[in-house]
Amino acid sequence: MHDFLKAAAPEALLNFLEEYARHDPRLDNALRVQFAQPDFDAELDKISGIIDTVLADVPDWDKHDKWGCISIDTGDMLFEVEQRVKQGRFKLAFAILEALYRKLLENFEYQGECELAMEAEDCLRRMSGVAVQAVDPADQEYIIEHCIALARSKVGEGYGANYGDRLMLIAALLEGKSRQGSPCPLCVI
Repeated sequence: MHDFLKAAAPEALLNFLEEYARHDPRLDNALRVQFAQPDFDAELDKISGIIDTVLADVPDWDKHDKWGCISIDTGDMLFEVEQRVKQGRFKLAFAILEALYRKLLENFEYQGECELAMEAEDCLRRMSGVAVQAVDPADQEYIIEHCIALARSKVGEGYGANYGDRLMLIAALLEGKSRQGSPCPLCVI
């Protein structure tokens, strides 16, 4: 593929990508994530819309299968989180996961089996992974503050979303890391 793309005329390739992205929102987003300087608030607004679309059918029991389960696809968001981590934008990566986590908890009452709980637990695992990689003190402080706020949140608790202890663990271990200046191997839970 590399040789094929390298042999293509740069202007033709640019025109093709521009035209294709105009008609394919996923490609447009992938190109922007990869090559554009992100605006934190605009990115969170965009992600919030994507999350709302992904979870739109969760409260509609007619969209669940005969066992009460619903399928949701968070792959695009998680790919974006991975891209932001590779770019060193840990605060933004964490904020995307936090937004998804909050929306999952808001919909906990509608899960048939444990599909939302599994997604929420995956968010926690990924949040921990982002936290352990954050080296900028401002990113670390943001993550610590938001973990504590999420842990204190009561959203979803009546439906079994009791993850406060895991969030406080992430905050405590990151606080210890920021004081010592070295990563703590226990941060990934």
